[in-house]
Amino acid sequence: MLEQLTLLVKPAGADCPLSCRYCFYRSTGPRGGRMGEATLRLLLEEALATSQHLHLIWQGGEPALMGRGFFAKALELGRELAGPDQSVSHALQTSGTGLDPSWAPILLDGEILVGLSIDGHREVHERWRGPSWQRARDTAAWMLEAGVAVNALSVVVRGEEDSAAERYAALRDLGLAHLQFLPAVDRDPNQPGLAAPTAVDPWAWGGFLLDLWKAWWPERHEVSVRNFDELLASYVAAPPVSCASAERCGGYLVVEHDGSLHRCAFLVDAADPVGVLGQRPLIEVLGSPRQRALGESKAQLPEDCVTCAWRPRCHGGCPYHRHDQTTHLCGSTRRVLDELDPQLRALARSLRGPYQGLRRNEPCPCGSGLRYKRCCATLPTPGR
Repeated sequence: MLEQLTLLVKPAGADCPLSCRYCFYRSTGPRGGRMGEATLRLLLEEALATSQHLHLIWQGGEPALMGRGFFAKALELGRELAGPDQSVSHALQTSGTGLDPSWAPILLDGEILVGLSIDGHREVHERWRGPSWQRARDTAAWMLEAGVAVNALSVVVRGEEDSAAERYAALRDLGLAHLQFLPAVDRDPNQPGLAAPTAVDPWAWGGFLLDLWKAWWPERHEVSVRNFDELLASYVAAPPVSCASAERCGGYLVVEHDGSLHRCAFLVDAADPVGVLGQRPLIEVLGSPRQRALGESKAQLPEDCVTCAWRPRCHGGCPYHRHDQTTHLCGSTRRVLDELDPQLRALARSLRGPYQGLRRNEPCPCGSGLRYKRCCATLPTPGR
């Protein structure tokens, strides 16, 4: 049995009413379909037979389309099926569509961390997502008032790399204190070996992060920026914040609404799953040749990465971001670390060791506001 397992679950297929012009999930899996209670139960049974601590990240499309009853059942079944030394934690990634204050009791009861897609002020948000900013803003407001843990997810596309300070200010004005900025690094559907036209310029994305650092630094003790948490993790020998900065890939699975299993959020192919719930144990799927090949592919670094002094900090980044035999974000990583390494080292000295000897029910040192067992303890371990 694994100590921990992370599953990305898409209970509502790829459905979302927003039809954003840019979306990380627009090409991952078939549209339509809903996860039934039988599949939900099977998912929890198999996952808890595989791991001691299970972390479910509910994604989409729009997972809130499933309704409150579905997530109430997920919490109920998780508690029913988990053994005395097991735990099930949840995160929900949403545009805010379908959520209203009646969800607060479920989100609080399950200690569900909500990742809310909101790109800053109205103009930049609605440039890609249509007229949805007010709904996202209102959702953030009632969740914060209710005490729900909220992390802002802000997507940055090419041409917007100079917006760091204004985005940071806009999100802080909404009261959000846990922020994550996601660079668009999709592949061109017409030229799969190249980045899409919306993909950020690597050098300019580095400038975005440097501007963001300057805006964040005065509030560093009150505000968590996941981009910087990810950099700091390697400096304090903490678990990687995401698989992108781990040495290996393949430590999690994607579960579609029909129970099909896929290797990675960027590699969902309805016609080519790596497995199906109920056909063989999840631990066998994780150890399958195709899943192992995915993990090993990350070590097949572009030539520039092999001799790079910063390789221990990023391990070549996400393989999906490698276009035309290069790592798309390499230039931004080098630019940021060339400038911030002394400050990161100094900050790490003040934080070093907070995870050592930490009990599972203590507050997580990363600043999320969650208990350690429901936060960084759920992150995949490299090589597992």
